[in-house]
Amino acid sequence: MSAQVSGQTVPSQEDIQFWLNSVTPQPRELRVSKTCAICPNKGFCLFSGGKDSTVVAHKMEKEKRLEGCIFIDTTIGIPDCKEFVKEECARQGWPLTIIKSEISYEEFVLRYGFPSVSWHAQAMQALKYHAMRIFRRQYVKENDHPPLLFSGIRKFESARRFKGAVLDKQFLEGCWWEQPIRLYTTELRNKALEENDVHINPIYKILHYSGECLCGSFADNTEKFMIKTFFPDMAKKIEDLENKAHAQGLRYWRWGNTESYVEAKSQTNLESTLCSNCFQDRSQECATEIIAK
Repeated sequence: MSAQVSGQTVPSQEDIQFWLNSVTPQPRELRVSKTCAICPNKGFCLFSGGKDSTVVAHKMEKEKRLEGCIFIDTTIGIPDCKEFVKEECARQGWPLTIIKSEISYEEFVLRYGFPSVSWHAQAMQALKYHAMRIFRRQYVKENDHPPLLFSGIRKFESARRFKGAVLDKQFLEGCWWEQPIRLYTTELRNKALEENDVHINPIYKILHYSGECLCGSFADNTEKFMIKTFFPDMAKKIEDLENKAHAQGLRYWRWGNTESYVEAKSQTNLESTLCSNCFQDRSQECATEIIAK
């Protein structure tokens, strides 16, 4: 457990080891580097249920490069999103792999508090990157080379994306990553949706993102109100967790961002790749702050 020293929270040895394990490669992963030059032609689409990842999955299938889809269960997503992903993959005939981290969102919050912008990296590692490591290890064990992952990030989807580099292909954290629609405008993305037999995630029509992760790092009061209005069960789950965090005396016991969006300027390449929904500008305040910098 963390301790209080001179009014400051000092992480325990257990906490320190947890994060060291999250960033320190294991022996098997060190051997992967010897074969990292082998990039397979076929890969897996990181399918969150959103419009961008749907377009990527269709595009890769047409190019006969889609090996399957991966859905990361963050344990704080709207259940209807996972059901939509299951149904759409079954309808399209896409093999689906659902992966999950060894730590749940509730466990993360009750250990560290609710994440904001500056703690998004830690939340991403705990909920998504750990799950990807489990998948990667199994894939390398069976194939003796790193997997290729297709991401739906686009340079023109937000102010942050527009200012940063969105590479065609890169080798990152033991995996090959490819961004097939990186230069698509929203208009071109929507045209691709119309040209394919695409079902739109019903959650997207309400929240304008897939709903696969409600970690709250970039969330504001408007988003909280929308969730409470349209997804009361999820709002109740978040409220119950807030009460638990408050009862434990945690400093960050409220869900949602409590910091300036300018903190987002330092987000890592891995974060922006795994958490594309978080990096969309959901408010004029966010866009204005980022562009000003």
